[in-house]
Amino acid sequence: MATAAIVDALEALLRAGKLDAALRDVSTLLEKNPRDADGLVFRGRLLAAQGEVDAGLAALEEALRADGGHRSARTFKAALLLEKGDDAGARRLLEAVLKEAPKDAAANFQLCRCVARAGRFDEADRLISRAVEADPNNALYLFAKARVMADLGRPDDSIEWLGKTVKANPRLVEAWLVLANLQGRGGRHAAAAKNLESALQHNPGHPGLRDALVNASLAAGDLPEAIATAESLAAEVPSADVLTNLAACYLAAQRFSDAEGALRRAIATDEKNARALHLLGTLLESAGALDEALALFERAIAAEPGFWKPYNDLGLIHLERRKEPAAALPLLEKAVALSGEQAPEAIFNLALAHARLGHSGEAKKLCAKVQGHPAAAGALKKQARELAQAAGG
Repeated sequence: MATAAIVDALEALLRAGKLDAALRDVSTLLEKNPRDADGLVFRGRLLAAQGEVDAGLAALEEALRADGGHRSARTFKAALLLEKGDDAGARRLLEAVLKEAPKDAAANFQLCRCVARAGRFDEADRLISRAVEADPNNALYLFAKARVMADLGRPDDSIEWLGKTVKANPRLVEAWLVLANLQGRGGRHAAAAKNLESALQHNPGHPGLRDALVNASLAAGDLPEAIATAESLAAEVPSADVLTNLAACYLAAQRFSDAEGALRRAIATDEKNARALHLLGTLLESAGALDEALALFERAIAAEPGFWKPYNDLGLIHLERRKEPAAALPLLEKAVALSGEQAPEAIFNLALAHARLGHSGEAKKLCAKVQGHPAAAGALKKQARELAQAAGG
């Protein structure tokens, strides 16, 4: 068996993401003793980290043949069973480990993953709390705690734990992205942008972080930063999504010609990118090019049938431009349904269609939903109130 010092050194390399160095040391260890259970466990973990899950599982099985009671071998075998979707098998292994060693950090963490996937978040919280107590500087455990807090509907606590996560490991990109996402949902766009800038200091040039910074800067109203970041990213990674984000920045700056050019490049790159199709459609509609706008909205719907916005805008063209409320009605109903009634503007448009068709009762009910909607702006609530009054409310 490897000494405690060797095991600690290998754990440190894994946490630092130095997989090549860890693999070299594990190979040296196994050259001396091919049946060293600790070495085989680390080999299994390293193979799995490189995406070779079946090879990693085979190495862990070999470790268990060398030492049938090896706790880490059982724990990490369970982790790989989770990757393969065998939650029941993973749970049996982990419960057996925790019966022997209730405070085992890794086993508590893996069992937390297992029960969280089943939606048992209170149990998951108890398990991850034990893991964090045993190993308070492990960024993966801190990150799992943050995720459980979000699952329990405690976003502020989740943000606090995410702060601890990125402090423990500032190279954990996913944690920075989740942190920015939560801050954005809470309307803290400037804070999200600031954190993403910090993330990029530790992960220079990372495209996912830069893309998130574009969105956060745009939402925070920092157009120069958003445009500069988007242009830089588009020059290096001209994907359809990146080009569409660049177009959104240009639109916010009223650079309509530049926006159209970026969107046409995006669609040329991916002709089924629903967001690019929809955004170009809205731009052309505002310019009066209705036929092309209609075609783009229909293409967006075909590309992504679950995307509510093109249904809404297509419905509006029939309602307002073509004066065809009967044709607009099913499109707007679909938009409201697909949005999960989370888009008050779609609900108002549906109310308007019902009002135009003389369905005053339905129009008034929908106007009441808009007036009570937490995401509805004051101007939209005023329009809903006036529409309800016009419909006889």
